[in-house]
Amino acid sequence: MLIQGPFGNNGVRWTAGDRLMLDNVRIAAFPGCGVCVNKSGGGSLHLRNTLMTNLTRGIQIFNSSSEFKLQVDRSRIDRLTSHGVELGSANMTGSITNSVIAEADGTALLVSAVAFINADNNVIVGNITGVNVTALGGSIRISNNAFQNNGTAITFSGGGTVSSNNTNTVVGAAGLTPNGGPIPFF
Repeated sequence: MLIQGPFGNNGVRWTAGDRLMLDNVRIAAFPGCGVCVNKSGGGSLHLRNTLMTNLTRGIQIFNSSSEFKLQVDRSRIDRLTSHGVELGSANMTGSITNSVIAEADGTALLVSAVAFINADNNVIVGNITGVNVTALGGSIRISNNAFQNNGTAITFSGGGTVSSNNTNTVVGAAGLTPNGGPIPFF
Protein backbone atom coordinates (compact mmCIF):
# COMPACT_ATOMS: atom_id res chain seq x y z
CA MET A 1 0.00 0.00 0.00
CA LEU A 2 1.23 3.49 -0.84
CA ILE A 3 0.23 6.56 1.18
CA GLN A 4 1.63 9.46 -0.85
CA GLY A 5 1.60 13.15 0.15
CA PRO A 6 1.54 16.06 0.09
CA PHE A 7 -2.23 16.20 0.73
CA GLY A 8 -2.97 16.53 4.46
CA ASN A 9 -0.34 16.88 7.16
CA ASN A 10 0.40 13.28 8.21
CA GLY A 11 0.46 9.97 6.40
CA VAL A 12 -1.47 8.26 9.21
CA ARG A 13 -3.04 10.17 12.09
CA TRP A 14 -4.33 7.79 14.77
CA THR A 15 -6.70 9.30 17.35
CA ALA A 16 -8.89 6.36 18.49
CA GLY A 17 -8.87 2.59 18.67
CA ASP A 18 -6.94 -0.15 20.42
CA ARG A 19 -4.59 -1.62 17.79
CA LEU A 20 -3.12 -0.54 14.48
CA MET A 21 -0.85 -2.61 12.25
CA LEU A 22 0.90 -1.35 9.13
CA ASP A 23 2.48 -4.12 7.06
CA ASN A 24 4.17 -3.56 3.69
CA VAL A 25 3.21 0.12 3.61
CA ARG A 26 5.10 3.03 2.04
CA ILE A 27 4.44 6.50 3.45
CA ALA A 28 6.12 9.40 1.65
CA ALA A 29 6.21 13.17 1.17
CA PHE A 30 4.10 14.58 4.02
CA PRO A 31 4.92 17.83 5.85
CA GLY A 32 4.17 16.17 9.22
CA CYS A 33 4.58 12.61 10.51
CA GLY A 34 4.54 9.30 8.74
CA VAL A 35 2.50 8.00 11.68
CA CYS A 36 1.26 10.46 14.32
CA VAL A 37 -0.45 9.01 17.40
CA ASN A 38 -2.28 11.44 19.67
CA LYS A 39 -5.10 9.68 21.43
CA SER A 40 -6.50 8.98 24.86
CA GLY A 41 -6.37 5.46 26.17
CA GLY A 42 -3.80 2.76 25.64
CA GLY A 43 -3.11 0.73 22.58
CA SER A 44 -0.48 -0.81 20.36
CA LEU A 45 1.05 0.15 17.05
CA HIS A 46 2.96 -2.41 14.99
CA LEU A 47 4.90 -1.60 11.82
CA ARG A 48 6.48 -4.33 9.74
CA ASN A 49 8.20 -4.02 6.35
CA THR A 50 7.23 -0.35 6.22
CA LEU A 51 9.09 2.49 4.49
CA MET A 52 8.67 6.10 5.62
CA THR A 53 10.56 8.75 3.66
CA ASN A 54 10.64 12.51 2.98
CA LEU A 55 8.75 13.54 6.12
CA THR A 56 9.21 15.87 9.07
CA ARG A 57 8.99 12.97 11.58
CA GLY A 58 8.73 9.23 11.12
CA ILE A 59 6.70 8.13 14.15
CA GLN A 60 5.57 10.50 16.90
CA ILE A 61 3.51 9.23 19.82
CA PHE A 62 1.81 11.39 22.44
CA ASN A 63 -0.80 9.53 24.45
CA SER A 64 -2.71 9.76 27.69
CA SER A 65 -1.24 8.11 30.76
CA SER A 66 -2.55 4.70 29.66
CA GLU A 67 -0.09 2.02 28.61
CA PHE A 68 0.96 2.14 24.95
CA LYS A 69 3.20 -0.26 23.00
CA LEU A 70 5.11 0.35 19.77
CA GLN A 71 6.78 -2.36 17.72
CA VAL A 72 8.78 -1.63 14.57
CA ASP A 73 10.40 -4.52 12.69
CA ARG A 74 12.18 -4.76 9.33
CA SER A 75 11.30 -1.18 8.43
CA ARG A 76 13.12 1.89 7.10
CA ILE A 77 12.59 5.49 8.22
CA ASP A 78 14.68 8.07 6.35
CA ARG A 79 15.11 11.57 4.94
CA LEU A 80 13.48 13.45 7.84
CA THR A 81 13.68 17.10 8.86
CA SER A 82 13.19 16.16 12.53
CA HIS A 83 13.10 12.85 14.49
CA GLY A 84 12.78 9.22 13.42
CA VAL A 85 10.83 7.80 16.38
CA GLU A 86 9.70 9.83 19.41
CA LEU A 87 7.95 8.52 22.50
CA GLY A 88 6.64 11.68 24.16
CA SER A 89 4.32 10.52 26.96
CA ALA A 90 4.63 8.34 30.04
CA ASN A 91 3.83 4.61 30.16
CA MET A 92 5.07 3.86 26.67
CA THR A 93 7.31 1.04 25.56
CA GLY A 94 8.88 0.61 22.16
CA SER A 95 10.74 -2.18 20.41
CA ILE A 96 12.71 -1.24 17.29
CA THR A 97 14.37 -4.24 15.60
CA ASN A 98 16.04 -5.11 12.30
CA SER A 99 15.36 -1.63 10.93
CA VAL A 100 17.17 1.34 9.40
CA ILE A 101 16.77 4.92 10.59
CA ALA A 102 18.73 7.28 8.37
CA GLU A 103 19.25 10.93 7.50
CA ALA A 104 17.20 12.59 10.26
CA ASP A 105 17.96 16.25 10.91
CA GLY A 106 17.16 15.45 14.54
CA THR A 107 17.36 12.26 16.58
CA ALA A 108 16.82 8.76 15.19
CA LEU A 109 15.36 7.40 18.48
CA LEU A 110 14.12 9.94 21.04
CA VAL A 111 12.53 9.35 24.45
CA SER A 112 11.22 12.64 25.85
CA ALA A 113 9.07 11.24 28.70
CA VAL A 114 9.06 8.44 31.27
CA ALA A 115 9.06 5.85 28.51
CA PHE A 116 11.29 3.04 27.27
CA ILE A 117 12.71 1.88 23.93
CA ASN A 118 14.55 -1.37 23.32
CA ALA A 119 16.62 -1.04 20.10
CA ASP A 120 18.21 -4.22 18.76
CA ASN A 121 19.96 -5.04 15.50
CA ASN A 122 19.33 -1.72 13.73
CA VAL A 123 21.38 0.49 11.43
CA ILE A 124 21.28 4.10 12.63
CA VAL A 125 23.09 6.17 10.02
CA GLY A 126 23.60 9.80 9.02
CA ASN A 127 21.40 11.39 11.70
CA ILE A 128 22.25 14.45 13.79
CA THR A 129 21.89 12.20 16.88
CA GLY A 130 21.51 8.42 17.03
CA VAL A 131 19.73 7.94 20.38
CA ASN A 132 18.72 10.55 22.96
CA VAL A 133 16.81 10.38 26.26
CA THR A 134 15.78 13.77 27.66
CA ALA A 135 13.52 12.87 30.61
CA LEU A 136 14.13 11.63 34.13
CA GLY A 137 12.93 8.03 34.17
CA GLY A 138 13.15 7.69 30.39
CA SER A 139 15.35 4.93 29.01
CA ILE A 140 16.75 3.40 25.82
CA ARG A 141 18.45 -0.01 25.77
CA ILE A 142 20.75 -0.59 22.80
CA SER A 143 22.21 -3.88 21.59
CA ASN A 144 23.68 -5.10 18.29
CA ASN A 145 23.13 -1.73 16.55
CA ALA A 146 25.42 -0.17 13.94
CA PHE A 147 25.78 3.58 14.52
CA GLN A 148 27.36 5.03 11.38
CA ASN A 149 28.32 8.63 10.64
CA ASN A 150 25.86 10.31 12.99
CA GLY A 151 26.71 13.75 14.39
CA THR A 152 26.61 12.02 17.80
CA ALA A 153 25.70 8.37 18.35
CA ILE A 154 24.57 8.50 22.00
CA THR A 155 23.43 11.31 24.26
CA PHE A 156 21.13 11.84 27.22
CA SER A 157 20.14 14.65 29.59
CA GLY A 158 17.70 15.51 32.36
CA GLY A 159 18.20 12.20 34.16
CA GLY A 160 17.56 9.99 31.11
CA THR A 161 19.31 6.62 30.81
CA VAL A 162 20.97 4.76 27.95
CA SER A 163 21.97 1.15 28.67
CA SER A 164 24.11 -1.10 26.48
CA ASN A 165 25.33 -4.68 26.44
CA ASN A 166 28.48 -3.55 24.56
CA THR A 167 27.55 -5.23 21.26
CA ASN A 168 26.98 -1.98 19.33
CA THR A 169 29.42 -0.62 16.75
CA VAL A 170 30.10 3.07 16.22
CA VAL A 171 31.69 4.68 13.18
CA GLY A 172 32.03 8.42 13.76
CA ALA A 173 31.38 10.44 16.92
CA ALA A 174 30.35 8.15 19.79
CA GLY A 175 29.06 10.87 22.10
CA LEU A 176 28.39 9.95 25.72
CA THR A 177 29.20 6.61 27.30
CA PRO A 178 25.95 4.80 28.26
CA ASN A 179 25.03 5.68 31.84
CA GLY A 180 22.71 2.76 32.62
CA GLY A 181 23.64 -0.61 34.00
CA PRO A 182 24.44 -3.48 31.68
CA ILE A 183 21.53 -5.15 29.93
CA PRO A 184 20.82 -8.45 31.69
CA PHE A 185 20.58 -11.68 29.74
CA PHE A 186 17.51 -13.73 30.52
